[in-house]
Amino acid sequence: MALVTSNVEEGGTQSGFPESSVVSPPPRPGEKTVALAPNQLPTAAAAVPHASGEAIDVRGRFRIEAALAQGGMGMIYRAWDGRLNRAVALKVLLAAHEGNRTLGQRFTDEARLTASLEHPGVVPVFEIGRCVDRRPFFAMGLIEGETLAQILDRREGLSDLPKLLRCFEQVCQTAGHAHSRGIIHRDLKPENVMIGGFGTVKVIDWGIALRLNAEESADEELICGTPAYLPPEQAVGEFDRIDERADVFSLGGILCEILTGHPPYRGESQEEVMEQAGEARLGDAFARLENCGADHELVRLAKHCLSADPASRPRTAVEVERVLKDYLESGLRRIERDQMRFFELSLEMFCIAGLDGYFRQINSNFPRNLGFTEEELRSRPFIDFVHPDDVVATAEAVANLGSGHQVVGFTNRYRHVDGYYVRLEWSARAIPDEGVIYAVARFL
Repeated sequence: MALVTSNVEEGGTQSGFPESSVVSPPPRPGEKTVALAPNQLPTAAAAVPHASGEAIDVRGRFRIEAALAQGGMGMIYRAWDGRLNRAVALKVLLAAHEGNRTLGQRFTDEARLTASLEHPGVVPVFEIGRCVDRRPFFAMGLIEGETLAQILDRREGLSDLPKLLRCFEQVCQTAGHAHSRGIIHRDLKPENVMIGGFGTVKVIDWGIALRLNAEESADEELICGTPAYLPPEQAVGEFDRIDERADVFSLGGILCEILTGHPPYRGESQEEVMEQAGEARLGDAFARLENCGADHELVRLAKHCLSADPASRPRTAVEVERVLKDYLESGLRRIERDQMRFFELSLEMFCIAGLDGYFRQINSNFPRNLGFTEEELRSRPFIDFVHPDDVVATAEAVANLGSGHQVVGFTNRYRHVDGYYVRLEWSARAIPDEGVIYAVARFL
C-alpha cells in the first residue's frame, strides 16, 4: 500500500500552501503570460515554466499570470478569464502524470465532485477542459486570504478563541453538507481551510475526497490523508471502515489544534506520526486538552470526535456542528444574562441609547431617580429631559460619541417629574457601526 498526502511536495512551489490553497500574490514584474484553451487544439502555442521547472503549452481563453501552489497531482495558477473579465484559479494536472489514467481520472473526479458541492464553504468550479497537450484542467474561484494554519501559527493563547470557533463551525457546516451528499473529504486540516475577506471560510483541496457507496474508487488501495490528523482506520488502510466518522476524527484534530496549539499527533518524522495514528496513541492529545484551559464542553467535544473507535464518535459533521452551535449559543445567552444582571444591579443610572436620540434600555435607577416611568423615558427623545441651557452641549457630546470618541466626566441637568432639575455626570462610549451608546450617570 502507498501513502498519499496532499501536502506541498519538497522542492515545489515557494508559496508553502497546500495544493488547493489559492492565495493570490501580485504578478511578478516581467512575468510572461500565456493562454489556455479548453477543449480545442491550437494553431500555435507558447511555453511557460512554473516553480518546478516544468513547461506547459497553453493558448486561448485563460491567461496565466502566476504560479500559486503545487501539490502531488496538479499545479495551481492565478489566471485571467478573458471571457468574463475575472481572476480565477486554474488547476492543471502535472506533466509528470500525463498518460497516467488513474491520476487523470482522479483529477477530473475532483473537479466534478467539487462542482457537485454547491455550498458557500466550497470553492465553486467554473469550467473543466484540457490543455493543448490534452492534460486536464479546471477553473475555480480565486480565494484571497490565508489558511487557518497560518492564523494558528501566529496566535498566542486562547484570546481569539471565539473567532476561531466561529470559523470551525463553518468548517463543520461545510463538511456536514458533503456528508449529506455521501461525500467525505479525507484530509480535513487547518492547511485546507481558507479564511478570505469578509470572514468567508472555505474548505479546499477535495483531491482525495471519496464518494461513499460508489461502485469503484481510483485509489481504493491507497492510504490517503495527513498523518497528524488521521483516524486509525484510515491510517492502517481499513477501507471498509472508513465513512463520515473519519472526517469527524479530523474535525476533532482541528479543534484539538485550536484549543492546544498542536494537532493530535506529533513526532520527529512522518513515519513516527503515522505510527502514532495507526495505533491511536491519543494520550498526549487528551492530556493537552485537559490542561488547555478551555471550557469543559469544548474539551469533551474534541475528545468525543477523537475517539479511537469510529462507533464512539459523532456520526457525521452535522452532529459536531450541532453540539458546537449549542455551546456557542449558550455562551451568548450566558453573556446576555450577565449583562442584564449587571444592568439591573448597578448602583448607577445605566442605559443603552441610540445615536438617533432615544433611550433603548434603562435600568430601574432612571425611573427611581427621575420620577418618570420607563415608558415615558423611552418614548421621547432624551434631549427633551435635558435643561434648556444644556441642550447644545449635550448634542455636541452625542456628536462626539458618534465620531467614535469617548466622553468622560460630562455634566448636564435632567428634569425630574416634579419640575426641578438634577445634575448628572456622564461617562459614555458609542459603537458607531451599531448606532448605540453605552452610558452611566451618577448624581453630583
